[in-house]
Amino acid sequence: MKNRLEKLRNEVMPECREDVSYISSKDILNKVDEKLNAVPSERRIYMKQKFLKGIMIACAVTAAVGTTAMAMTDFDFLKYFFDGNTETLEEYVETPEKTVSDGNFSVSVDKIITSKYGAKLIVSVEAMTSEAKKIMDGEDFNLIRDTYVNYTDDADDHFISGWSGSELDDYGTENVSVWELSIEAPDTNSDGEIIRLEFSFLEGENNSIDVMLKSDVETLEYTLPGQTYGEAVIKISPMSVIIERGVPENQYIDLYDVPAYFIMDDGSVKTMNQLFNIVSSNLVREDGDFDIYEYYADARKVIDPSKITGCILDGLEYDFKDTANFKKADMSGLLTPFEVEAVYTNRCYRFGLEPFIKGIGAEKTNNGFMYDGNSYEINTNGDIIKNGDTDGKLANAVITINGEKYISGLNMDNFFNVTAYAKDGLTSGEKETFIIVP
Repeated sequence: MKNRLEKLRNEVMPECREDVSYISSKDILNKVDEKLNAVPSERRIYMKQKFLKGIMIACAVTAAVGTTAMAMTDFDFLKYFFDGNTETLEEYVETPEKTVSDGNFSVSVDKIITSKYGAKLIVSVEAMTSEAKKIMDGEDFNLIRDTYVNYTDDADDHFISGWSGSELDDYGTENVSVWELSIEAPDTNSDGEIIRLEFSFLEGENNSIDVMLKSDVETLEYTLPGQTYGEAVIKISPMSVIIERGVPENQYIDLYDVPAYFIMDDGSVKTMNQLFNIVSSNLVREDGDFDIYEYYADARKVIDPSKITGCILDGLEYDFKDTANFKKADMSGLLTPFEVEAVYTNRCYRFGLEPFIKGIGAEKTNNGFMYDGNSYEINTNGDIIKNGDTDGKLANAVITINGEKYISGLNMDNFFNVTAYAKDGLTSGEKETFIIVP
């Protein structure tokens, strides 16, 4: 999956000039709360900046080079959002050719796939005048930041949770920039709801494009009774999962603190991180002594929901054939978050390789380890090569310090499908304790 670019950390957390993996989302929320009211209707004005590895991320503008934006007949749209085989979703990809213009800029939705609760799009922006080109080439132009997304049926309790994306360098031209955009819409009430993309850089009232959230990509929904704080709800589609669960009133819940596992049809149990990339959590309502949070996560690979036969949530095991017949789960042998000590060197935090391998339950091999069906070879240069793909290696990821091997914490989320964040919040550039979530 194409990695999201990282800019917002320099705006809200200027102390952090290195990797953003280790900043707790709680610290970011505290910063944001100084600027915004802590109610959903106010938070949505902040657009929703995507959480990635424990920090909210927006997307930096990059230079546009390469082929023309409109020549997308063979454009592998889904590869920008999912790893692996995407064939099962290809029939749902549409080419709507929706365009809006103010004479200076022209904006087009070129590719789109939707489910009831989300959408993924390719959007291109063409500068039609020399002045518009100057604006688009400037550092302040950012389609994601300069676009506002919401339901056309707009209400305080019915709004888009967030959107995120990045510029696609290879599909831009001198006058055109191309962007991938993901929209999270867990508050959709019915099939066929309309969402509106408003582009603030377009002048006049004709500055938006409407998109319908279709349910052609089926979402399976289950109610999970027996939870300590009300009923939980889980919604699984090939593209995403949404989990709604109760937590104690006024208790902060970290973005990655979602105690969910998925039971597969072959009997294996997958962690949340192994299947999904959590991108947002939202307080959706207060319900007496507890609050209801909603978590939205993108599928790392296209999911076949029929192969997920049950789940474990907050220590209770559910069979999706009959969720009312739940039981206490046997948690022994399941991967759980673990603490590691880290050292700061070579401009990043590093964890002991042995504790890391043990914590994620990996199987050691002669030249590396196996984890979640993937092989990780460590070569003599300290590079880590995943599944033999030398083009996608992590360079100099393993080094030796005082006779012990240490692994870099950079890019852990996308490379290993694990997350890592500082236990006590912001890092100091010295030794720290980190939480790693398999």
